[in-house]
Amino acid sequence: MRRTRVLALVLALSLALPVSPALAAEGAGLFPAVADYPGFADVAERDWFFPAVKLCCETGLMNGTGGGAFTPAGVLTVAEAATLAARIRAERTGAEIPRATPLPGESRAWYQDYLDYLSATLDPAGDAYFDLIPWDAPETPATRQQFLALLMLGLREAGGGFPDFPAINAIDALPDVAADPVVLFFYNAGILTGVDDYGTFAGERTLQRSEAAAMAARVADPSLRQSFVPAAPPEPQPEPSPEPALSYEEELMGTMAFLLNGNTVTIGQFVQWLGQTVYQTDANLYAQTGRRLDLSGQTDYGVGDLNRYFIDATLARMERQLVLELAAKSYGATPDTLAQALTPAPTYDQLSAYAQQADLLGAKHILISTTDAATGAARRSDAEALAIAQTVLDGFRQDPTAQQFDNLMALYGEDPGMTAYPEGYLFTAGEMVAEFESAVRALAVGEYTAQPVKSAYGYHIILRLDPARMSETVTAYQNAALAAQLDAWLAQATVTVNTVELYKLDVAARYQQYLQTLAT
Repeated sequence: MRRTRVLALVLALSLALPVSPALAAEGAGLFPAVADYPGFADVAERDWFFPAVKLCCETGLMNGTGGGAFTPAGVLTVAEAATLAARIRAERTGAEIPRATPLPGESRAWYQDYLDYLSATLDPAGDAYFDLIPWDAPETPATRQQFLALLMLGLREAGGGFPDFPAINAIDALPDVAADPVVLFFYNAGILTGVDDYGTFAGERTLQRSEAAAMAARVADPSLRQSFVPAAPPEPQPEPSPEPALSYEEELMGTMAFLLNGNTVTIGQFVQWLGQTVYQTDANLYAQTGRRLDLSGQTDYGVGDLNRYFIDATLARMERQLVLELAAKSYGATPDTLAQALTPAPTYDQLSAYAQQADLLGAKHILISTTDAATGAARRSDAEALAIAQTVLDGFRQDPTAQQFDNLMALYGEDPGMTAYPEGYLFTAGEMVAEFESAVRALAVGEYTAQPVKSAYGYHIILRLDPARMSETVTAYQNAALAAQLDAWLAQATVTVNTVELYKLDVAARYQQYLQTLAT
């Protein structure tokens, strides 16, 4: 009867590789080589388990999982560990593993022959580790204790003796194992070293394919066995003093205000934004009316419940800001540069259509002022201003080019805003004085006013510009595109709001605290 020369830890339906006489002659240790190492996409030479995987594959102790992968992090099952034990036992005893032929219509699991063989050749009454194996649940993950039990059942000598492995370590106890002879045998043989520097066995943990390969390789090749002296366990530390109990307010600040696409915002963060919303509203109201915000409930600002209004407004701001920050991160941008990242180079047609839709106007002007913009004092009479403006306009008619307009604007223009906006003003309805806006609308792009236009500031000579060619329009277009995209992202976002706690927040009380800081 031919002895089986292949021991494979099978993690799929793969069977033993045929023995190559040439390769068998090259083997070392307990199991000769039977195959070339195939290489795996998920095993690199720098990996700590590479030598073990290579040896196990060359000796047939383990195979890949298919598709050119070894799956080193895959969890070993009881069936796979029992298969290894059965093949080791067959190799050491010379008793081949019978191959049962399925009956018509019968379906047999790939591991059934190995389980039948192993359980039939063991004596449940004489093998203390037999009952540790869940024979009726072979596809469950194997624990380290179960793997070690199966490894011993496969390696033990006829009559129940321990394998003839020399002891290279002298370990008589472990942090979690006192005097288990089988566990200590594998430690002293250099096959196990534990999960930490103290030699902890951790028998209830599962093990990965890479760990199984390391132990199998040490069984196969004595030169790979590890000398090991466990480090002394650390001295037990006194229990730390309990942290002082948090107040209700402190606990509340750490709870969730809302959850957006899996990202949590705490009530503490929300309260900071809530304060900013209220304080900014107060500052704007005070600047416009000289009155402070009234949150007593006696003043109706037309928004209903002020407490809820400010909470809802803050919630909307924070949701939008969080979506903006998450999107910026995904684009490799910042919130300030995301608009440019989304639409880096809008076309002229896009800008032109946007300017028309947004009713954007562009213009430059040469202002001959009648009053001082800083002090409001009279600078010259209307007649004097008109005469100067007419002279400038006559000069421009001699050379009606954009460059000449800029030259005359630099010489005669008295609007300081033209210094800040050298490209010209980009505006829409109601943003400029009515006379200026009406004059611009009456012009075609590239045309200039035939006569000086009078306003409260003086007399204007106006040149209408194409807003689609102004850089400020590019920025406005990009910001509008970002705003629309943020609306779409917000509509698709999954948001969970802790309304129970948010609507308990007392906005008026926090505002009163703010007013007290202003008074001090």
